[in-house]
Amino acid sequence: AFFGNHFPVLDQRAMPHTKVLPWIMLLCFLHRANAFSLDPAIRAQVSQLLGTSTPSTQKVSSTILDRLEYLKSSCGIVLASQSPRRREIFDMMGINNSFDINVVVSNFEENLDKSSFDNPGIYAQINAECKAQDVYNQIRNDESRHAKSLAVVAADTIVDLRGKILEKPSDEQHAFQMLSELSGTSHLVHSGVALFTRPPVANSGASSEDIEPNIVSFYETTEVEIVPLSEDEIWAYIRTGEPMDKSGSYGIQGIGGQFVKGVRGCYFNVMGFPMHRFSAAMAELIQSKKI
Repeated sequence: AFFGNHFPVLDQRAMPHTKVLPWIMLLCFLHRANAFSLDPAIRAQVSQLLGTSTPSTQKVSSTILDRLEYLKSSCGIVLASQSPRRREIFDMMGINNSFDINVVVSNFEENLDKSSFDNPGIYAQINAECKAQDVYNQIRNDESRHAKSLAVVAADTIVDLRGKILEKPSDEQHAFQMLSELSGTSHLVHSGVALFTRPPVANSGASSEDIEPNIVSFYETTEVEIVPLSEDEIWAYIRTGEPMDKSGSYGIQGIGGQFVKGVRGCYFNVMGFPMHRFSAAMAELIQSKKI
């Protein structure tokens, strides 16, 4: 791994001491000379290796709880999803209608070849990136959004049953098939999230075309255990209509929650959006002045 594509990250467990020692000597010299003063990340690692690091006196926020007023006044948030569940999670986080928040639907067709992905979580993450990219391109030149920072947020949620990707059902028979497969098993739910952010265009002296967005993406995984279901139970659930717009054909926050015996990981991730992971990512972006 590299810092800034220049300096390798040192791992003394993975390198023979005969190879580590010259690096330590060089880093020691550069550290004394303050050569890394422009890169706090590199300085922090050098200090750790040399045993000269000092505790930080400033605790970095791990959520946006103390940054909500900043987001309300200084950032335009665009949600690249019509999902009512994701909007509900935003409301629960405190990002409600009093914020400058809008929905812009992505035109991305979500037709990626699933078989080309060894990791279903990466599939969800790339889907989210493509959605965010499409919406960012739609609105990047909208002058009404130039006065504030901009954050485009996209997500994609899938169910992973032993490597098989389950998305939304195409019809009731498809929903029955998926629920029958999930019955009495544990499976994984992956939510990919992508954020495209930029500072205010009005203050930059550059055009919106010249400003490249900062891109952060990730996926979160939760394990869910479903109780054994009878055919009558499955069809009764399908008749409620709830499964038809849900990945894996069930909604944990609705009637389908009766089927869930246990959850290991983020509950909100199963709803369609990993609340804490997103909050932490936004807090880091604000801290680093990328939004």
